[in-house]
This record gives sequence, structure tokens and C-alpha cells, in this order.
Amino acid sequence: MDTLKAQSVVIVLPESKHIIQLGNTSLAFVQKLVLRPERFNELKSFAKELRASHCMFATSELFKNIYSIELSLWYCSMPMSAYSDMSGTYKLPPLPTEVKNITIEKRMSRDISHLGSKGINIVRDIGVPLESDLIGCIKCGKCTSECPEGALSIVENGGTIKAVIRSELSAETACLRCEQACPSEALSFNNMRANKKGRPIKGGLNH
Repeated sequence: MDTLKAQSVVIVLPESKHIIQLGNTSLAFVQKLVLRPERFNELKSFAKELRASHCMFATSELFKNIYSIELSLWYCSMPMSAYSDMSGTYKLPPLPTEVKNITIEKRMSRDISHLGSKGINIVRDIGVPLESDLIGCIKCGKCTSECPEGALSIVENGGTIKAVIRSELSAETACLRCEQACPSEALSFNNMRANKKGRPIKGGLNH
């Protein structure tokens, strides 16, 4: 896993300054099960001994306040700029800022120690870029400023204006804030398609 890419999609906290990368423990675990199948029976026996416990957050005032802020952002079209202001209302700390100079300490050279005779292909670009022509776009920039993930960009080439969305960052139709912010109604998620290098998407992002 690319550590900086993991940070960009908030798998790693944005304020992290020093990251120790231990490799993919899930892959290491699966490898041990494949090489020693008898351990799988031990694992099943261990699973039966586990006892689940229920953690109730509904009685927590802190959880209720944070949940209210997240609900306002993702479902009630609250602008991202108001997130820290609303946090201050509940006496919560503001969102941390992303640290640019991160030190990364790798404890393993690769996630899979033995790659086999055929090796392994590493995928550098995740997600499928989605794009659509914007007929009637007035270049106001309201759509990009409303995107909480910074996944949307507007590009112009040869007189054609396009909306381009990085699908690995976007909440897509769970948000729709960019579409709702467009005063000329030029941006529509139903018109978004994978670009020529991506996999075709039928029916837009609703599928």
C-alpha cells in the first residue's frame, strides 16, 4: 500500500508525522493459512471462544455532537468551511491540517515476501476517472468549491468544458452537493461516464 495515497483517502490520519509501515498483515495471515492448513481449524476453535460485547454510543454526548456535525456535512449540504465552526460550537477541536513532510519507516520491503515465478503487478492508479461534458457551464466554480473531498475538477480543452471526478475520493451520489450547487444545471451525475481508459459505467453513478 502506498502510504501517502492511504493518507489522501483518510486511511492514515492527515496529521500523522511519522508512519511505521509493517506491511499487509492480512496477506501475511492468509499466506500462513495456505502453507499450514491445520491452523485454520485452530482459528475456527478460537473464534467460537470469542464473546461479543455491545458498545452503546447513543448515551454519549460527545458522540451525539460529532454525529450531528457529520450528518450536517454529508446529508444536509453544510459547507466544509463550516465544519470547524460547528465543532467550536460543541467545544470540539478543529479538523487537523495535513502534514506535508511525513517520515515513513518501512519494516518490510514488500507486503508479500515470496512473489513466485510470475511476480506481481502493482496498481498505481486506483479508481476510475469519471467525466462528462458540461453544456451551459458558466465557469463559476461553485461545484468544485462544494466538493468536500476535492474530487471534482473542471477542465477545458479545445472549447469543450468537462467535469472530471476522481471516483476513489468521491462519495458520489451519497453527496450530490456539486450537482446541487450548479446554477446552470450543467452538471448531472446521470451523465457521468468512465473516460476512455476506464471501465464503462452504465446508467451513471447510481449503479
